[in-house]
Amino acid sequence: MIGHWLQGQTCTHERLIWATGDVSFADQVRWFRSRAEQAIPGWEALQQRGRAVAQRLSDENSRRLYIQMLVQIELHLTGCRGLASICNAYADYCSWAYPQAFVHAARAVRHYSRGLEALRAAESGQWEHFYRADWLTNISNTIYHTSTLRSFLRMHGDSPDLFLWYKEYLMPETEKHIYLENTHRNPLPDDRLAELLEERLIELGVLDSGRLV
Repeated sequence: MIGHWLQGQTCTHERLIWATGDVSFADQVRWFRSRAEQAIPGWEALQQRGRAVAQRLSDENSRRLYIQMLVQIELHLTGCRGLASICNAYADYCSWAYPQAFVHAARAVRHYSRGLEALRAAESGQWEHFYRADWLTNISNTIYHTSTLRSFLRMHGDSPDLFLWYKEYLMPETEKHIYLENTHRNPLPDDRLAELLEERLIELGVLDSGRLV
């Protein structure tokens, strides 16, 4: 989906027809967003139940439960959240709402990164390095693509100096007209800009507060 998008393709993505049917790419993205958002509450509920059970077990059995089941729930939940965020980013991108799209892409990076962290947390004892070859879940690859998407979206509104969004949304009004180029025009990294921008856009009411976050 991300590759199709970043290549500038708007026609039906043939590799997604198996799931969505032969519809436009925009409709394909909407289809995946709907399925991901519908799945999230169920995974959240199952995760809460699993955690409640883990609290009643011994440390050893609680750890075993996490390694054998809870980590898989975490992967499905973060995967659905990440996919929903990517689809939301595409919707905002199509509406030229690039700051919002950038934040949604940053959320996706965060979700998928948490999935990878869950795998690493499950690697201990006989399971040490078990997920090091991440070929089946391929989360590292997904994080790479999603990070590329986030940077791509920043190019659409914060380029060329990577300072415009900071000045428009984050810089105090008293500093917007008179500031030192050498001290104030230091571009923020994507992660930090997304974090601050997310807070500001929510405050302005132009971005959801992120129940899916």
